[in-house]
Amino acid sequence: MVSKLKQAIANELGRPYFIAEIGMNHNGDFQQCMELMKLAKEAGADCVKFQKRTPEMHVMPSEWDEMRSSPAGTNGQATKLEHRRYMEFDGSEMARIRSYARQLDLEFFFSVFDIPSAALMEHYPEAVAIKVPSPVNHDPKLIEYASEVADRNQQALIISTGMLDPETRHSEIPLDVPVAIMHTVSCYPTPLDQCHIINVDGDKVIGYSGHEEGYLPTVLAVRRGARIIERHFTKDRSQPGSDHKSSLDPEAFRLMVSACLAAYDMLSGDAEMLGQKRTGPYECERAAIERLR
Repeated sequence: MVSKLKQAIANELGRPYFIAEIGMNHNGDFQQCMELMKLAKEAGADCVKFQKRTPEMHVMPSEWDEMRSSPAGTNGQATKLEHRRYMEFDGSEMARIRSYARQLDLEFFFSVFDIPSAALMEHYPEAVAIKVPSPVNHDPKLIEYASEVADRNQQALIISTGMLDPETRHSEIPLDVPVAIMHTVSCYPTPLDQCHIINVDGDKVIGYSGHEEGYLPTVLAVRRGARIIERHFTKDRSQPGSDHKSSLDPEAFRLMVSACLAAYDMLSGDAEMLGQKRTGPYECERAAIERLR
């Protein structure tokens, strides 16, 4: 059975595809993760996304023992390495995510931040994609490896474009592999005048991963032809953590989905008129003509 994500990539879904990125917004609490998955489904998400990284590769060794605020330790303090380890789910928890996603009829996948994390995805062929996120989209070895795993698992490969050179950000990604490119600006939250939605073209760039407060640029991305929409998802934007403020809560996500679907319907109506010379009133105006003229 072809995933809804692959249908969206092939422009065969007939509407935008919505990803709720739970990411690290579970704060290392697996029960909160499960709650967020259920809330995402209720808010209209087609898919939930998580992050996977090898902690020791993403904290400088010189900083391993530095203290920071964290739910991992006593009195709200832990070392940076302890915190990073606490935020990662282990294999049994990842398997439970897979099982619960199936129960909720949600698709799921992970962003991978390093090759060992990409290698773990060999064990999750049910995930609909592997994503190379913006912080590591400059790593050709990771992109190549993730592409190979995705190919073996018959998954999609997704790459976000944040932090690449604005003039060449899409050409910098190797396009000799099957890939869905997501326009992204890595600013948390992104000012509205810096979202650069014009980079979505519905051709090479078929998705938008937004970090703005609210969702107006997300709706505009659909008008530009975005078929895949990804937004960070949280239960409470006031929680501590790097992503909560640029996330949507369940009600905002639901409203975003509704607005994007309306924008898509308007775009579909415009598409029907492309190349057609108008020879009279629109069909929907005929009742008004009979009543008002």
